[in-house]
Amino acid sequence: MSRFPVIVIPEWKNISPAFCTDLVEYARDGGSLLVIGQETSAQFGTLVGMQIQDSGFVSRSLGQGKIGLLPSAIGEEYEKSGNEKLREQLNTAMHTLFPDPLVEITGSPWIDVSISQLNGKQLVHLVNSSGDHKGAGIIQSIEPVGPLQLSIRCDSKPAKIMLQPEGKICDFIYNDGKVQVKIDMVDIYEILVIE
Repeated sequence: MSRFPVIVIPEWKNISPAFCTDLVEYARDGGSLLVIGQETSAQFGTLVGMQIQDSGFVSRSLGQGKIGLLPSAIGEEYEKSGNEKLREQLNTAMHTLFPDPLVEITGSPWIDVSISQLNGKQLVHLVNSSGDHKGAGIIQSIEPVGPLQLSIRCDSKPAKIMLQPEGKICDFIYNDGKVQVKIDMVDIYEILVIE
């Protein structure tokens, strides 16, 4: 588990005591652990001596790492309402536990990010998750979002950054180990390819 900077435990009601102990040790050894859900937060709160506060996020240092408890039914509530405030609450918790992520985005709360590598290139996947998520049925429409400003950690200045699938070369600024790049719009799914 130590290769992951953050581990998120969702609203699971049945977690083995051995796995709970392993997760607490992961945090004590320098990892960041985010626990979501009332019952799950209560279980971990008991293990580490933390009090949960209604549905509010609480966190503290634990050994060399951190633990955060978010005792809200985020998944269940999001499915019902698609509430933007739930995304903000989760983002705040994540930023507390992981203050220097590989990618930071401003301009829309509706972009989900994942990172991968292919043939020595870093890929930043941008997924537009806007639209009506209530009831977890078929989403009738997804409105494009943008403009977006991205800050991406890079060890060195890239030779180029390309937005795929359209093959557009992006202008960027590299400073202090981070690339700043602007994207006008994400319709549904775009990939920034960093070479």
